[in-house]
Amino acid sequence: MKKKIYKLRRNPAAFISDSSNRLIKGLDSIPCINHLLESPTLIKTLADPEMILPSRKFSPFQQVQSYYNRRLIDKHNSPLVSVIIPVYCCETTLVKSIESLLEQSYRNLEIIIVDDASIDMSWQEMKKLAQIDARIKLVKRTTNGGAAAARNSGLARSSGDYITFHDADDYSDPYRIELQIIPFLKNPELICTYCNFLRVDQASQESIFINGHLVKPRMISMMVRRDPVFTELGYFAPLVVSEDTEYFLRLKLYFGEERIKYIFKTLVVSSFSINSLLFSNSLVTRESENRIRFELDNKAKNTLKQIEASLHDMSCGQKSFYQWPQ
Repeated sequence: MKKKIYKLRRNPAAFISDSSNRLIKGLDSIPCINHLLESPTLIKTLADPEMILPSRKFSPFQQVQSYYNRRLIDKHNSPLVSVIIPVYCCETTLVKSIESLLEQSYRNLEIIIVDDASIDMSWQEMKKLAQIDARIKLVKRTTNGGAAAARNSGLARSSGDYITFHDADDYSDPYRIELQIIPFLKNPELICTYCNFLRVDQASQESIFINGHLVKPRMISMMVRRDPVFTELGYFAPLVVSEDTEYFLRLKLYFGEERIKYIFKTLVVSSFSINSLLFSNSLVTRESENRIRFELDNKAKNTLKQIEASLHDMSCGQKSFYQWPQ
């Protein structure tokens, strides 16, 4: 039942069209209902009512909730959270992205920015940011290895009790880290939390529907306990695409879904760019200004098959769950 409610809140149009209930399914033939289902504001509000507030940072509800969260955080001595950001030629989005981390309500952060041999001014921007805040640590790779290799470089240098990830074109809600760490402090059995995200067009800053979805789960938003996750699973697999999906599925297979907490809040906004790694490995069709259709190309599809086969071998004991960096 919970999964059905999540689907309704994330994508009401798909919930109605896929319903086996004839009465519910018939709603999509009513013009006014169809018009409502096209509204980004409605979908954002269903997925996370606080998204319609002018500024979540100063939301009265968030202020009250944060007060009680802070008491729990202080009780647990404010554990260190490492945030790892891979960077490759992101000079136009990097500063805003990192500023969203510096403005987090949760303050005890280790922000590790890894330059993956950028050929633009990203490294120079990173050095400026590091001068502003001592929580920022810089890593410079001499060869371009992709997001997985860059994240692995960050993981190797991290020291946080908890580890999470953030892309260089992402914007994190001011309460994201706080809201993702609180479940761990309440439940010592949890090993991972993750949240929702939406995409905005890099040029127009309008919300974008991707394959009919506005709000979706964000795998790379996962926050994990260093011990046992990093100590048992190790690093990201050396994949060009879907390395975040592989790590998340490996984690779920090893520890069990019951130890993962899905925080149904939209805490990350990600930029849409046709030149990004995901979409450059896809066949993309722009249906309208705010609607995109894409299908993974054969190379990306083969990677997903490779992931499926690898996880099968792990489940059968034929392959180690632990991955070393390459």
